[in-house]
Amino acid sequence: MGIPFYFVSLIKAHKTIVSRVRTRLEPNILLLDFNAFIHTYMDDARPIESILEALTTLLADTCSPRTHLYIAMDGLVPYAKIVQQRYRRFRIPEGNNPVFDRNQISPGTPYMKELDLAVRARFPQAIVSSTDLPGEGEHKLFEWLKTLPSTERTNTVIYGLDADLILLSLAQEQLCSLSLLRENPSFQSKTEGYSTLNISDLARKLPMNPQQYVALCVLCFGNDFMPPIGMFSLREGGHDRAIECYRQAGEPDLFTAGGRQLFLQTARTQEMKVYTDRMKGRDNPGEKAVFSVDGQHFEVRYNLHILDGTTNISQVVQSFWKTFHWTLHYFCKNECLDWNWVYPYPEAPLVSQIVRYEEIPIQWSSPPPQFTVTKQLQFILPHDSLRRAKKRVMFPDELYDEAKDTRIPWMRRYAWECEPRISLPIATEELTSVQSFQYSPA
Repeated sequence: MGIPFYFVSLIKAHKTIVSRVRTRLEPNILLLDFNAFIHTYMDDARPIESILEALTTLLADTCSPRTHLYIAMDGLVPYAKIVQQRYRRFRIPEGNNPVFDRNQISPGTPYMKELDLAVRARFPQAIVSSTDLPGEGEHKLFEWLKTLPSTERTNTVIYGLDADLILLSLAQEQLCSLSLLRENPSFQSKTEGYSTLNISDLARKLPMNPQQYVALCVLCFGNDFMPPIGMFSLREGGHDRAIECYRQAGEPDLFTAGGRQLFLQTARTQEMKVYTDRMKGRDNPGEKAVFSVDGQHFEVRYNLHILDGTTNISQVVQSFWKTFHWTLHYFCKNECLDWNWVYPYPEAPLVSQIVRYEEIPIQWSSPPPQFTVTKQLQFILPHDSLRRAKKRVMFPDELYDEAKDTRIPWMRRYAWECEPRISLPIATEELTSVQSFQYSPA
């Protein structure tokens, strides 16, 4: 998931940053975001052997590292990610009686433990970070990479191409020469084989400083952790709008509260026009019922229908900023400030609401996770999948039927882009509390 849509258009616009793999690559280091690899290459009838065969072929024909092969599986993840996994796995499945339950591609299942042992046996030269070790796979890759001397980090290839991995690579491109490897269809190509995306070349093609660009993406476009700001919807020209607002604001430093305020004050002057223009081309009656050219009535309706009746907008704004700092630190420093934090509202506040309140500096207490890998499984898996994983059922099933959805998909084109309305039976303490912290990119 993560930031959708935009990087595809960026790759199309700058085709030179993508190179077809015509002869076998031999980088010093190959890093595999293994969960992405599993989902791509699994044959449901042969869930273990198909992965081993695919990895053997990749190493023999496409990319053979000279010094290090590091394989990272997802382990215990931050609570905000657990929430997203629950949302995805509790949707009504398509079809019946699958040969293999792909929900088993989750940390702590017997399948993942068996696969871990099989990979270690088949590829003894590999360093494997199993599901027993905490962290998302893509973040584990960079954590491990940072442990190497700079002289050993030259010429590194990472298997994976989801948007969060691209953003993570941009945020840490100073580590070494980085390229992302993925199958050609991931680059919108109809041909078979692989291509690489050079991160340094991508950074040079960006319309602004790469670090500032990462901060802009986190602030405006949203991902699994951060809610998107509606006026910057990527499917509705939001990327170019955000860049233009940034330029009009004088290219401020988005790592400072003052810089963010300058940017958002500029965006605020355009917000109502953006929504007015967008409503002309949309046929969603729910959105039109919320919107009004009268800003005051619009905000009241937005609070009622989009923010689920929230009246304490100051608290929404401070939670928005807390989530921004959490996410920016997670990408730029590769560290989780609070394993238990999650943004507790369905959408972001309006820009006009954000700029109304002073951004309070945040200080994190960094409590340990309030959950385990087993509890994570119990939280994210439906009953049938949980029983297959030989784990005790703890919470009731709430399979979400998209066809019966009554939500208003605010500034989204498709209902599946919204979070489903299901409960979160594990609640963390003081989710909406705002403590003191100020992020610095240094």
